[in-house]
Amino acid sequence: TVATERERSLIGSECVAATILRPAGKVIVDGRNYDAVSQFGYIEKGQAAVVVDYVNGSLVVKKKDA
Repeated sequence: TVATERERSLIGSECVAATILRPAGKVIVDGRNYDAVSQFGYIEKGQAAVVVDYVNGSLVVKKKDA
């Protein structure tokens, strides 16, 4: 799937896990829900994360560094 300009613009954005990502789930970016995949391991619901890529129709996210 080719990323649209909107999805590409989300790279680098902070988000919050709307569900547990194990590794797939949902995140909220700027009040909107998106399908997402964790880059490394699990991300708990409510945990802060950062969008690092957009692949196969899903945002790729990693835990935000504390």
